[in-house]
Amino acid sequence: MGLPSAAEGIAYHGSQLTITRIITVLGTAALTTRVYTLNLMQFVMVFSIAVGQGTQIAVGHLVGAGDNEKAYKTCIRSLKYAIAVAVAIAGVFAFFSEQLLGIFTDDRAIIEMGSSLLLIAIILEPGRVFNIVIINALRAAGDARFPVIMGIISMWGIGVVLSYFLGVACGLGLIGVWIAFAGDEWFRGIAMLLRWRSRIWYKMAFVKNQNIEMTA
Repeated sequence: MGLPSAAEGIAYHGSQLTITRIITVLGTAALTTRVYTLNLMQFVMVFSIAVGQGTQIAVGHLVGAGDNEKAYKTCIRSLKYAIAVAVAIAGVFAFFSEQLLGIFTDDRAIIEMGSSLLLIAIILEPGRVFNIVIINALRAAGDARFPVIMGIISMWGIGVVLSYFLGVACGLGLIGVWIAFAGDEWFRGIAMLLRWRSRIWYKMAFVKNQNIEMTA
C-alpha cells in the first residue's frame, strides 16, 4: 500500500511541476496569481483533508472488524459533509476574494484574475473532495492501486494536457488552467465514487484481513 500511495504523490507533484512550467509561459503576473490563489485555496482544502484522514481511520477500523457495509456508509456520509463544507467555504472565499487577495497585492489585474479563479474553485473543490475522502477510504480497505492508475491517467492526460491546450493554445490563460484542474479533479472523483459504489474493494478487504490474521 505504501508504494502505490507514494507513486500517486510522485505523479501528482510531477504534474503540478509541469503545469507550473506551462504557467510560466503566460507571464510573471500569471505565476504570481497562481501562488496567491493556491495559498487561499489551501484553507478550503484543510477541512476536506481532515475529513479524509478521519474517514480513513474509521473505514480501516470497520473493515478490520469485517463490517464492510458500515464502512461503505461511513465513507458516503463523510463525503456529503465534506462537500457541503468545502462548497460553503469556497463560496465565502469567492465572495470576499478581492479583500483576501488584497492582503498579498494591490495589483488590480492580479486581484481580478485571482477572483475569477476563486469563483471557479466553487466548482473545482467538490471534485477534489471526492478524491481526498474516497481515495483515503479505498486505501484503508486495501484498494490502493486503482487510485494510482486513475491518478496518473487523469493528472497527466487531463490536467497537464488540458492546461496547455486551454491555457496556452486556446489563449484562456489561468482560467483555462483552472478549468483543466476542475476537469482532472471531477474525472478522478467520479471514477473513485464509482469504484467505491462497485464494492470491488470488499474482496480486497477480505484478502487484507486474511493476510493480517496469518501474520498475527
